[in-house]
Amino acid sequence: MGYQNLTHFTRWLSILLITYLAGVIIALIMHAMIYRQTTRVARGVTIDFAQIDAVYRWLAITIGTSTVLLVVITIVFSVWVVRANRNAWNLGASMRIRPGWAVGYFFIPIFNLFKPYQAMKDLYLAAHDSDATTGLVDLWWSCFWGSWILIRIVARVDARAETPADFQGSLVLSLIHDASIILLIVSTLVMVNRIAAGLAAWHSEELAAQRAEQGTQIEEQSQDLDVAKRFAWTGQRPIAAIVVVAILLVPAILIVRTLVQRNSGDTVVVVLVPKDLQRVSRNTSAAARVVADRMDEFYGRNRAEVLFDCDQIVVLIPNEGEQVTQRVISLVARRGELAFRSVKPHAQDRSTNLLSLGDLEPASFDGSIIRTVNTDFGPGRVEPLLLFYIEIGHRPAFSRFTSQHVGRRLAIVVDDAVLVAPTLQAPIEFSGSIGGFSSMEEAADLAICFDLAPCRSPW
Repeated sequence: MGYQNLTHFTRWLSILLITYLAGVIIALIMHAMIYRQTTRVARGVTIDFAQIDAVYRWLAITIGTSTVLLVVITIVFSVWVVRANRNAWNLGASMRIRPGWAVGYFFIPIFNLFKPYQAMKDLYLAAHDSDATTGLVDLWWSCFWGSWILIRIVARVDARAETPADFQGSLVLSLIHDASIILLIVSTLVMVNRIAAGLAAWHSEELAAQRAEQGTQIEEQSQDLDVAKRFAWTGQRPIAAIVVVAILLVPAILIVRTLVQRNSGDTVVVVLVPKDLQRVSRNTSAAARVVADRMDEFYGRNRAEVLFDCDQIVVLIPNEGEQVTQRVISLVARRGELAFRSVKPHAQDRSTNLLSLGDLEPASFDGSIIRTVNTDFGPGRVEPLLLFYIEIGHRPAFSRFTSQHVGRRLAIVVDDAVLVAPTLQAPIEFSGSIGGFSSMEEAADLAICFDLAPCRSPW
């Protein structure tokens, strides 16, 4: 088979490579945005999670589209390599590897480490002077294997990531991988166009020599000269490739920014709950389930999301203002441990705000005796109250206990803090009330903690 014109294959391969380059640049920007926000979360900063959610969705779409495009590029590039090698053979170049094997060696272990490089190096030298430098081919081959190794390292690190630091490390590797892919695409784009231009110029010289000898007009010569001129820009003006990347980078940034800002009206706040600040006494997954139950009670189902790993719990909540956000943070951080403790005789006359745990007897009952809770206002609808109803099985014991302590103060202790310490006026048989709240919201939040028996306390 004689010389084949590479015009169409080189043009389409260049278009595919530039399109793929745009996708990789967008992925690089998205990975950088995620890394920045992940770093802020690791420091305990409250962030706008709607942006991260939008970035993740579009990153998945970008990666999926790029994967399909990569398959197409692989096919077109393979055909291009075979045809370019065949042209070099037909022009009389000294080649160590046959055209078909220039692609076939990519799929044979061990040989794929060096044979494709040898084939591309011979092809590049054939399209140029034998004394030409092959630094571009060296860069292309280094980026090819570098990106291949990096993507496997990223997959392993990401699969084993458990802590925020692990995820940050995975994102750093992803950024390095994206950069290596960009170098690979640019080097491939420049390399194939230089080879196509060189082969076209060589073929034109052969045709010119034939015309001089035979005195014939060969129409194909003008076509090949046109090909050489069309692709010579990548060989003569490398800065043009940089300009192409810059042109692609600006709209890529604008696209990502538009996609991210589109959901700005439905902002979600991330609350980081570090383990070392909250004294987790059980495994984090159990604590996360309790927190999720509290969020369902507070917002209603499926309006908040709870994520966790071995070190932290992250709560994603609708952004309804700073006041609501702080209220949720307080609710998440609260252990919600309730205890009924008698005040010791020496502290009977001490005001509630001066009572310490040392002024109280050991806990006689805890929150497990409570069946249900509710909130209401006291007389005059001024003081918020937490109404509790005792489990049927605990009613006799609690009634006896309160009968024995009529006339004494009974402290209601929540999370090791004395909330109220009223004097018992009569036995409590099946229900009671707790006051001392500064607002109805505080009473309602404590009711959420008490109403999630038996696992009330995640901390």
